[in-house]
Amino acid sequence: MTPTAYGVLVILIGGFLMARSIVWMLVLFLVATLFGGASAVDLPLLGGASIQPSLLVLVLLGVRLMLAKAVPGRFVGVAFRENALLVGYCLYAAVTAFILPRIFFDRIAVIPMATAYLGEQPLNFTSQNITSAFYLVGTGFAAVAASIVAQDERSPPIIIGTLIFMTWAHILFGLADLGLSMIHQEKLLMVFKNGHYAMLDQTMNSVHRIGGIMPEPSSYANYGCVMLVVMTELWVRGIAAKATGLAALAMLSLIILSTSSSGYVTVAAYGLIMFMRILFIRGAISASKAATFGLLALAGAAVVVGVILFDPKAGEGVGDLLNQVLFAKAKSESGVERAKWARQGFDAFAVSGGFGVGVGSFRSSSLFTAILGSVGVIGISLFLGYILQVMKPLRPSTYRVGIAAPRSLGAAAAWAVLVSLLSAALQSPSSDPGAMFAILCGLSLAWSVPATPSAASATRRAEPRTVGQLQLRRERGVILGGK
Repeated sequence: MTPTAYGVLVILIGGFLMARSIVWMLVLFLVATLFGGASAVDLPLLGGASIQPSLLVLVLLGVRLMLAKAVPGRFVGVAFRENALLVGYCLYAAVTAFILPRIFFDRIAVIPMATAYLGEQPLNFTSQNITSAFYLVGTGFAAVAASIVAQDERSPPIIIGTLIFMTWAHILFGLADLGLSMIHQEKLLMVFKNGHYAMLDQTMNSVHRIGGIMPEPSSYANYGCVMLVVMTELWVRGIAAKATGLAALAMLSLIILSTSSSGYVTVAAYGLIMFMRILFIRGAISASKAATFGLLALAGAAVVVGVILFDPKAGEGVGDLLNQVLFAKAKSESGVERAKWARQGFDAFAVSGGFGVGVGSFRSSSLFTAILGSVGVIGISLFLGYILQVMKPLRPSTYRVGIAAPRSLGAAAAWAVLVSLLSAALQSPSSDPGAMFAILCGLSLAWSVPATPSAASATRRAEPRTVGQLQLRRERGVILGGK
């Protein structure tokens, strides 16, 4: 186990935050998810695996929660109750990661998680089963920790401000990648990519694909899609409307420039979802914001028509690029290979009789086929049940604006969870939905639980308030300001 410079930095910052509110440790956890290509700790004994900065922060967050003696027991109880299905899924997957590969040893040839370049190998227990189990336990705990912290009445304004900051940081990293590529200095960003992951710097039709500080362009676009939805849903609900609306528009622009097929499909799917909500659900959006969506769509169409009319060659170039990204990619070598990875989930499910062959046993290209092939019927049932619990499809606050602040925030986070699943369904190599998914789920569930007077008083007793911290009762005047 070898700490890197990022590991040392995380420990120093985390140590400083130990004496502050638990909300600020969650803030550090959120910000750490931006560094998806970095390693905080290298594990040479586990095949050179890396621990990301976010996972190291999660460990520190766990320590902070255990030291926070004043954290009400009710917060902990609510967090575990609301996230029980995800915790069950993660624990079941972690335990069976050590069992199922041995039960179905050599029963199927799979493409391993870490050594896909070697082609198919007989199913066997490997270090990837250990690291995958470890990460899944972290995912389950991340959701619980986020739910605990979200119940602190001081958390909403701080977390919302953090999400806005993260969106702009992700945008700026993308712009830096694009700008450096123009002067052929994009490798300067490798200082943020010290992890032992496959770092893919790709071009398409001589166009640089934006990857920011993520391992590959699709990771950048998919993370950006989640932030786009968070900002859009907050804007739709009038929460910090000017800041979230501008951040959403800027993030959309970067996703379009990223030339990521999964990013395009995800944005299109979210656009269709939003259109259906506006069309069929009364009170889903204000008239002014619906008009804004319409104007943006018309402006986008006008730009496309203008390019085609005034610069046909540029129009042809854009058309070729879109064709390669959206249609030709499925027939390309990488597209065929990804389709093969996705089919492995179905093959593993069938060979194992519906039990799965253990997380980390094979590489997939879809979260859901990975879950199906790794943990079978039991795992997929727990996971889908949890998604229904998060989305609350029968609750009006999921769809309508003008709902009380906590539930409105919970609904915004839930829609971001749904979009993160759309992205993961198109490209995730494993059955771990990831830290950002877990945080958003934990926040959504905690903010959707009605607050009680006893809970509010417990929060006030938990830790002393400082001058300038915003209270939930003031949220409509500060956080919900703006239309």
